[in-house]
Amino acid sequence: MDKERIFSEEQQKLNDVLNMIDEQIQISSDGLSKEQHHIIGFTEGLRGTQFNRQAMMSMYATEENRLKSLRNNPYFGRFEFKSENSGENEVFYIGKKLVTNKNHEIIVYDWRSNQCSMYYDYNIGDPEAHYVECGKEIYGTINGKRQIQIKDGVLINVSDQDTLSDDEILIQYLNASSDSRSKTIVATIQKEQNKIIRNSIDYNYIIQGVA
Repeated sequence: MDKERIFSEEQQKLNDVLNMIDEQIQISSDGLSKEQHHIIGFTEGLRGTQFNRQAMMSMYATEENRLKSLRNNPYFGRFEFKSENSGENEVFYIGKKLVTNKNHEIIVYDWRSNQCSMYYDYNIGDPEAHYVECGKEIYGTINGKRQIQIKDGVLINVSDQDTLSDDEILIQYLNASSDSRSKTIVATIQKEQNKIIRNSIDYNYIIQGVA
């Protein structure tokens, strides 16, 4: 697939995700507005309704802020995994935080999830690719990986690749401001770094070399 087609495909995906996030932002905004303008009567006040109202307002406001933050950069990569069990080729989008639709279906996986460990650990076609779900190892094949750059809700660059991280993209991250680097570090984690991050906290480790 040529670079223009890849970019166009990912642009459409980003548009869909942003529209979905915008819909949820509106739902939270409407919920907050409704609670703010709800008049509590004397009897309701005696039942502590005002405390429930404050809790609902806090929930809606927190969710609205979370979604607005996610909108700037909802994900940074994707990979395709064909499970040996199902034989289906599933596409995983990976971001700093979980993104779900209004039906609570996962649209973007949190990079810390078990599934997303494969994004960092395995190359395309690696026969050892697997993740653990409910204590069971799910084996399969990685059929594709992409690194995706999004800034302020705008698609900047898409790179099909095998081994993370692509040098050109990694250099761009390293040349960014220190604040920007800290926000995008999870997009450039290497296999060895991922192993250290996910190791059990029950043991002490000695790590040599720079970050």
